[in-house]
Amino acid sequence: MADIIRIQDLKAEEIAAILASKGRRLSKDQEAAVRDCVSEISNIKRAYDTLDTLGKLNEAA
Repeated sequence: MADIIRIQDLKAEEIAAILASKGRRLSKDQEAAVRDCVSEISNIKRAYDTLDTLGKLNEAA
C-alpha cells in the first residue's frame, strides 16, 4: 500500500521535493502558488483548531 501524504502537514519545499523525486519540476509561479496554497491550508487548520478549542471551553463553562 502506498504511503498517504497529508499535504496540510508539509511545507512548500517538501511538496516541491516530492514532486521533483517523481520527475516533476515546478516553475517559479507554480512554486509561489504551492506556497500560497500551503499557507491557506495552514490558516484554515489553525482556524478550525481555534474553533474546536473554543467549543470545548464553552462546553466546560
